[in-house]
Amino acid sequence: MKYDSASKKRITTLIVFFLLVSITFSYRTFLMNFSPSRSSASPRNLEPLLQNTSALLSKVYHLPFPKSEQSKTLNNLSFDNIYVKRFESEKPSRPMQTHFKYVHWMDQTLHSSFFQKVSPTPLNSPYFIAFSPDVANLIELDPNEAWQNEKDFVSYFSGNQLLPNSEPVAMLYCGHQFGQYVSMLGDGRAILLGQVRTSKNEIYDLHMKGGGQTLFSRRSDGRAVLRSSIREFLCSEAMASLDVPTTSALSLIGSDDPVIRETVETSAVVVRVSPSHVRFGSFEVFHYRNETENVKLLADYVIENFYSSLSSLPEESKEQPSLLQNGKLLDSPMVF
Repeated sequence: MKYDSASKKRITTLIVFFLLVSITFSYRTFLMNFSPSRSSASPRNLEPLLQNTSALLSKVYHLPFPKSEQSKTLNNLSFDNIYVKRFESEKPSRPMQTHFKYVHWMDQTLHSSFFQKVSPTPLNSPYFIAFSPDVANLIELDPNEAWQNEKDFVSYFSGNQLLPNSEPVAMLYCGHQFGQYVSMLGDGRAILLGQVRTSKNEIYDLHMKGGGQTLFSRRSDGRAVLRSSIREFLCSEAMASLDVPTTSALSLIGSDDPVIRETVETSAVVVRVSPSHVRFGSFEVFHYRNETENVKLLADYVIENFYSSLSSLPEESKEQPSLLQNGKLLDSPMVF
């Protein structure tokens, strides 16, 4: 496979950045374990690179970042939360059935058959780690906000503050885990912060991973650890550079809040961007509950916003709509 010079430059930048972050956090771990003063030392003081966003970014990029004429600040992003608007009035009609019992408590607390309204759980002393200026430009956010307005950037994308006009929700869906059907999955540690509409009339979800507990957390802490969050951020950017369609990563924010996994680790939050986070399981949950009207409502939402070409098909074709046209997948942002 051949790559143009721009792709090679981006991939090289990502590799350098990955090495920089790996060395920084390996050094922190070493000092925390072997420094005589580790009992009083703060990890934040051991990472001068992470104390100053401008210093970190200038190691990888040339500041200031280029921005488009449509670029907006953090406080005036154009939110158009079409998912919440469409399904907010669809109230749960009955308890959700599982293989074992009826989960009365959950449906009684859901604000819609499709989601739970929930705000992210704040992190203690969050700090900037990384962000993607390309993804910022995608949603028409001025990428210079990351270093010129660092305090608000970190606060908004760590979940400590809500972006103006955002409407955070945890989405309901089901699926299979370890070969078993699970009737209640949903966003257990992820939160849809809101949807941004650009000047090109494109819609993008801002989806926070590691934002804290929701009704779908299933007794877990709802957090993400720094180790896997770095991997997710870098893999998203690498796949984008290789023109592999997937969710993109906007930002990576860390905190020294402990998260218990196999060992005690520190927490992090990744904000992902995609045209939609509707999943196959979003349909499946209503299919198994025999709620065909909700399946239709969700299908209409997806067709209207992501497969608009299906709306012009003859009525007889709409009974069995196909994502294939002349043997090829329809051109849609939902096709990953």
